[in-house]
Amino acid sequence: MAVDYADKHGLDLVPEDIIRDEGLSGFTARNLKDGALGQFIRAVEAEKIPKGSYLLVESFDRLSRQTVDAAVELFLNIIRHDIILVTLSDQAEYRKPVDMTKLIMSIVYMSRAHEESLMKRQRGVNNWKGKRLNIGKRKLTSLCPGWLTLSDDRTKFIVNDERAAIVRRVFDLSLAGQGAFVIARKFNTEGVTTFGRSDAWGTSSVKKLLRNRAVIGEYQPCRKSREDKQRTPEGEPDPNYFPAIIEPETFHANQATLNRRRTKCGRKGKAYSNLFSGLALCHNCGSKMHFINKGEKGGTSLFCHDSQKGICPQRHGWRYKHFEKSFFSFVREIDLEAVMNGETISRIEFINGELHQLENEKRDIDAKRHKLMEGFENDEENRDIVNARMAIHNEGLARNKALVDRLSKERSEILDSRRASKEAAFAGFPTNISDEELYNLRAKAAEQISGVVESIHMVKGPVLVQLGEENDRLVQKFDSKYLVRFKGGASRLVIPDSSNAEDAFVVANMDFPAQDWDELPRATKSPWHSPIPQAAVNP
Repeated sequence: MAVDYADKHGLDLVPEDIIRDEGLSGFTARNLKDGALGQFIRAVEAEKIPKGSYLLVESFDRLSRQTVDAAVELFLNIIRHDIILVTLSDQAEYRKPVDMTKLIMSIVYMSRAHEESLMKRQRGVNNWKGKRLNIGKRKLTSLCPGWLTLSDDRTKFIVNDERAAIVRRVFDLSLAGQGAFVIARKFNTEGVTTFGRSDAWGTSSVKKLLRNRAVIGEYQPCRKSREDKQRTPEGEPDPNYFPAIIEPETFHANQATLNRRRTKCGRKGKAYSNLFSGLALCHNCGSKMHFINKGEKGGTSLFCHDSQKGICPQRHGWRYKHFEKSFFSFVREIDLEAVMNGETISRIEFINGELHQLENEKRDIDAKRHKLMEGFENDEENRDIVNARMAIHNEGLARNKALVDRLSKERSEILDSRRASKEAAFAGFPTNISDEELYNLRAKAAEQISGVVESIHMVKGPVLVQLGEENDRLVQKFDSKYLVRFKGGASRLVIPDSSNAEDAFVVANMDFPAQDWDELPRATKSPWHSPIPQAAVNP
C-alpha cells in the first residue's frame, strides 16, 4: 500500500526508512517508548526529519491505541512539526492547518481503536479468570517445568521419571552440603542431560531448580506487566497444581540450607578445607575468620580478616586442625554419626526447614494484618468484616506459634540426646577414602554445624579468667578461648589446652535447661565447670 501511494503521488519511498514495530503494543505505548515510531518522533522533534516529509500508516490504530487524549496529542504533535500524515486505508491526508472535519473523524477513529483494544484486553482477562476457576479440571496452559509434560486431554501433567530423578539428586546433593557450582560441575563431568535451553548445567540453573516450588506441586498464578514485562503474583498459590516430586520437608530443609549458605560463599578447596566458613568470627572486631593455607611448613590457620588489613589488633591466628578437633570434642550437638554413615538429611535439618517455612508464613500473615489495619483503620461500615478477617489471621498466628514451639522443643530434645550419647572423643575424618568422598563427608559436616550453630566467637591471645569463690579466687592466664552460640539461644565457652585439642581447662555452658546439666560437656583439665564468672566470657 505504501509503495502504491508513493508511486501515485511521486514520492521517494526509502526502503531503509520503513518502520516496523512488530510485537510492540500501541495500547500501552511501547511502540513510542521502545519502538521505531518513537525514534521517528524524537527525530522529528530534533528537526532531523525535513519539514514536508510524509508519514504513511495503514490506519490510525497502527499509530496509537492509547486513550483519545494521548492519541490526539501524538497526532497533533506530528502535524505541528510540518509532517504530512497519511492513513493508507482511506487515502486521507492530514497536514497543517488541520481541517476540522478531518480532525473530528480522526478522533472517532482513534477512540474506536482504543475501545477495540480495551475490549480485547478485557476478554483476555475474563478468559484467563475462567480458566483459573476451572483449574481443577483443566490445566491453564501447556507451559510447565522441564520434568513434566501436559497430557493430550489437558487434564493433568505427566512426570518424566528420568528427569524427576535428576531433580531429586540435585536436592539430595544440596542437602549433603554440595553448592550449586559443585553440583553443576559434577553433572557436566558426568554428562547429565539438561532439560533447559542450555547444553550445560550452570550455577544459576541449579539455584533456580532448588528454589522452584513447582517441585512440591505448587503453582503461583502471576500477572505480567505490559509496561516492564515483570511478573507479579496474583491470588493465592495452588498447592496441588503440579504433581509433587519432592517431599515438602526436603524442600523446606533445602531452603533453610540455601539461606545459611549465603554467608559461606567462596572456594571450599579440594577437601572442603574450612568447616566453619561464615560462622567463625573475631571476638574483638566481629569480622569473619578467614582460612589461610601457608603450605606444608606454615600449615593452615584461621585469621581475623580485618587484622590482615591492619584494622583489628588481633594479630594471632588459630591452628585450624587444633580448633577443628577441639570443636568436635566439646560441641557434641553435631550429628557426626549420621555424617559418617552417609545419611542424606537429619531430623534437625528437617526441623530447621520447617522453622524457616513457618518464619516466612508468619511474615506473610503479619503483612496481611498490617495491610488490613491500614486499609480499614477508620472504616466503621465494614468493621465486622475486618474483625472477622483479623480473627482468621490471629488464628493463623496462634497455629504458627504452636508449631514453632513444638518444633523448637523437639530440636532441643534431639540435641540433648546427642550430647548424652557422645562420650567418645572425635577420632577425625577417615583417611583411606578418595578426595571426592572426603569432600562429601566434610561438606555434610559443615551443613550439620551450620544447622545447629549460630556463630563462633574466637579469641587468640592472653585470656585472664577469675576462678573460684570470692574468698578463694584464683586468676589464671590462658592463651585462647572460643564461644559457641547455638540456634535457640544457649552458648558454650571453651578454653582449650593448646597442646592437646581434646582437653580443655574451662567449659562454661550458659542458658541450657537445668535438666540437661548432667549431659553437657565438661572441662577435662581442671575442676572448673559451669557456671563461671562473666569475666571468662568477655575478653
